[in-house]
Parts: sequence; C-alpha cells; structure tokens
Amino acid sequence: MRKPLVFSLLIIVFLIFAVNNVLAQGLQFDGFLESYYSIKLKDDHDFIGERSRFRLNLRNSSDNMYMFASLNGVSNGIIEDDELEVEIHEAYLEYTQPLWDVKIGRQIYSWGKADGVRITDVLSPCDYSEFITRDFDEIRIPVDSVKYRYLFPMADLELVWIPTFTEPVYPGDEDNPWYVEKGIKVNSAEEVENELGNSELAARLSFYLNGIDFSFSTAYLWDDEATYHKTGATFTPEYHRLRFYGLDLSKPVNDFVIRFESAYYQGKYFSADNNCGLLERDYVHSLAGLDWYPGNNWTVTTQLTNKYIFDYEDEIEEDESQTILTLNLSKKFYRETLELANMVYYETDERDGFNRISLDYAVNDNLHFLTGIDYFFGDEGEFANYDDNDSLWVKVKYNF
Repeated sequence: MRKPLVFSLLIIVFLIFAVNNVLAQGLQFDGFLESYYSIKLKDDHDFIGERSRFRLNLRNSSDNMYMFASLNGVSNGIIEDDELEVEIHEAYLEYTQPLWDVKIGRQIYSWGKADGVRITDVLSPCDYSEFITRDFDEIRIPVDSVKYRYLFPMADLELVWIPTFTEPVYPGDEDNPWYVEKGIKVNSAEEVENELGNSELAARLSFYLNGIDFSFSTAYLWDDEATYHKTGATFTPEYHRLRFYGLDLSKPVNDFVIRFESAYYQGKYFSADNNCGLLERDYVHSLAGLDWYPGNNWTVTTQLTNKYIFDYEDEIEEDESQTILTLNLSKKFYRETLELANMVYYETDERDGFNRISLDYAVNDNLHFLTGIDYFFGDEGEFANYDDNDSLWVKVKYNF
C-alpha cells in the first residue's frame, strides 16, 4: 500500500502532538486481540483460515485538536505463511470549530445505509483476500485523505480529497483457497501514477430531519474493479475513471426501519466478447431494505439489491440485470450474552448464494467466543465459485 511522504510526515507530527499532550490530557487507548480458525467441511478438511490479529487504538485531545491512531497487526497462516504484518490502520489529526472541522490523515469511510452490501460506500476500497468471509472492519482499506465538514442546523456537508489511488486486494496466488482461475493469460495491472491529476474527489450532503435521514453524494474517482484490456490472446488489467451520484435514506416507522440507497455510475468499462474486450456503459445500483425489531431481542433485516446496465448489448459478459437478496436473522438469549444469527446472500438469476450461521457468546464485556458455519451453494455465479470452501470456524476475541 502506498505511503506518500506527506502523510508519513503527518503521522510523525501526529505522534509528536500526542506525546506533548499526554501529561496534560492523558492518552486514552483501547483495542482487541483475536484469533480465527476455519476448516473445510469437504474433501481433505484442510484449514482454510488461520489468522491472529491485534488492534491498538490511541486517542488524545487538547482544546479544539483531536488525534486518533490505530495500529493493526495480522499473522495469517494461510495467505502470508504466518508472517506478522504490522501497519498503521488509521492515523488522523482533527481540528474542530463550532461550525466546521477538518480531518487529515489515514481514514476509513463508510457511506450509505446498506448492510453487508456496497452501493454508495465507494471511498474505501476492499480487501477480498478471503472473499466476504471477513468482518467489514477487516475488509475496508483505509485511504490517505483530507475531509472537511461544515455543519448546518439540520444538515452537514462533507468534502473529501484523496490524493492517491489505493488498489483493492484480491486473491492473487493459486495457493490461496479463495483464488479463482480466470482461464485467460493476464499481465500485471497497469498502476495509477501518484500524480495530482489522479486524485479522487467526493462530496456528501446529509440531512437529519424529524423522522428521516437522507444524503446526496457524488464523486469523481477510480473504479476499484480493473477492466481487462485485450491484446491478442493476452489481457492487461487497467483502472478507469468513474463519475458517481448517490442517494441514501432511512426512516423509522414503529418497529421498522425503512432503508433505500441508489447510485448511478457513469463511464464504467465492462468486459465484453469483442475485439478490444470491453464496452463502456453507465449503470445503476440500488437497494431497498427493511429492518424489523419485533421485541424479545429479535432482529430481522432483509434487503433487495439490483444492478442494471443501460444500453445493454449481448456481448457484455455480465447480465443486463443482476438481483441479490439478503436476509439476516438474529436473536439474543440469556440476558443478551448469547447471540444466534443467520445471514444469507442469494443471487436470483444464477441461483447461487452464501449462508453464514454464527453463535456469539459473551463471557463478559471483554471476552467473546464465536463459532459458525459458512456455506456456499449453486452451480454457477460468483458465490458458486467457492462451493468447495464450505467451512466450520471458531473465533476468540478479547477487547481491552
């Protein structure tokens, strides 16, 4: 991951600020330790997941200055051969005034109202090294950026500048059990140069009214999905610019919360069966969701998402319309110390999907034992690619 000089210097200044203020204000810290193991339910029952992780969060404040730093350490026995990787997860300095604030440094952005699906959540790329089996806290990749926010009486405006493009992470090694063979000869991806003209810009205007929250967002950014350009029998992944316009809203109604989210993407390059291997088209990605809280510690969340490609042609490799349904059921028992949950993704056209059944037992506020089963089903489609990766997993997490 790129670490431009300006942000490395920022982090140093940031830490100096923390040390200088620790005696006056007191440095606060928290974090967690976690171990996760997963074993295949099919074939030779090999380990498919074997990782340990720690997170240390540091925060301090002085008058109208606030600092936050997060250190992340991961040892992954399947993907990284148990090599410990330590990196700065987040590190930013925030300056606040009564009507505005500015945040500079490495940050994670989470836009939108969707649960486990990305619609308007476009600023932080994702790490799909283990597909979607990780928590979103692990999947989102931080970006070096500047965020300015202005506060209105019932709204706020966010302006974001991301000076360098951060690539998403996909399984790139055939030894990774989540690697999917493409069946074509692929060159290394064309990198986006660290130039001012390659910056990403975004804005969001959020309203907080009586009984309803909604936001309008827009961005000029790089498409996280590289497009495969065809040259003879060889394909070269390249990243292209996108224009993005989004809307999201949520409204509580009695025991329900209604959610809606939609994004229009302009200038997307799709892989196609033609001479150059691609076609440029616009598309819209939308979601309608309903959360139900019937009482007795039950939670029911259902979502319908649809992706539709405009001016569709048959040579485009993706379907013109793609629909995914999600359902999440959860119930807490024994004074809310035990939670049973079932999360299902179902792709209606290919009839494939992913089902996670999980059990979370809180020994106390700090210590959690978790276990579950991940099940992939279907004959064709993205989820069906991982049909051999059905697994039983266990996790231990200690918060401090």
